[in-house]
Amino acid sequence: MTRHGLSLGGPLQGVLAEYVCLHENFAVKAPTLLTDEEASTLPVAALTAWFALIETGHLKEGQTVLVQGTSGVALFGLQFAQAFGARVIVT
Repeated sequence: MTRHGLSLGGPLQGVLAEYVCLHENFAVKAPTLLTDEEASTLPVAALTAWFALIETGHLKEGQTVLVQGTSGVALFGLQFAQAFGARVIVT
C-alpha cells in the first residue's frame, strides 16, 4: 500500500471483495449521526477531496483553491480548503 499512497483500491487487488482484512489503522468509525447510506458516501466524496488537496496537493494556508460546481467532492474541497486557511473560488 505504501507504493500507492496508502490508498485502498485503484491498482490494488481484492478491495471489491465482500470481506477484506485490514489493519486497524486503515479503518475509521462512521459518525453515529449518519445512516449507513450517508456514511458510505464519505470515502467517495470526502476522501477524494482530501486526497487531491491534502495528500497530493499539500495544501497550505494562504493558497487559492478552485472548486468546480457544487458536487459532494467540490463541497468537501471547499470545507477542507477553508479549514486549512486557503482562499476558495467556486465556479
